[in-house]
Amino acid sequence: MDVEVPMTRGVFRFRNGAYPYLGTVAIAVAVVVYLDMLDIAESGVDIAFYTVFIACAVTLIARAYVWAAVVAGPLGVEVRNPLRTRRYTWAEVKGFRAEDRVVIVLRDGAEVRCWAVQRAHIARLLRRHSYVDDVVADLTRLQEEYRADGQ
Repeated sequence: MDVEVPMTRGVFRFRNGAYPYLGTVAIAVAVVVYLDMLDIAESGVDIAFYTVFIACAVTLIARAYVWAAVVAGPLGVEVRNPLRTRRYTWAEVKGFRAEDRVVIVLRDGAEVRCWAVQRAHIARLLRRHSYVDDVVADLTRLQEEYRADGQ
């Protein structure tokens, strides 16, 4: 028996559960690679290059896997994609759609694809219910609740 339970007030963060762990492991691997590179560096220029290269790689990994999320709260929804963060009020959001990832449809017709919540490949191939569908349902419910409150 399904029972509709109203969501509690607050800020909700949605992202694939494995991403923070994958990001942490990738950063650890980058650090090990960096230490290995320092061992073979022949000059200060090599060290500077390796340092900048690994710093960029770690920043991108952190933005893609640790930072990325869809954050919903009383004021609206924030989309943290690896290269860009966007904030929308609930009034700007027309609705949500589940595709290969969460898609936010804006009132002006624009669509925002959310990196942080993606459908698993097997669910996509078999067209099965997945976490993306649950997140879209939660975001829709949150939007309705906050709009009903006049926020």
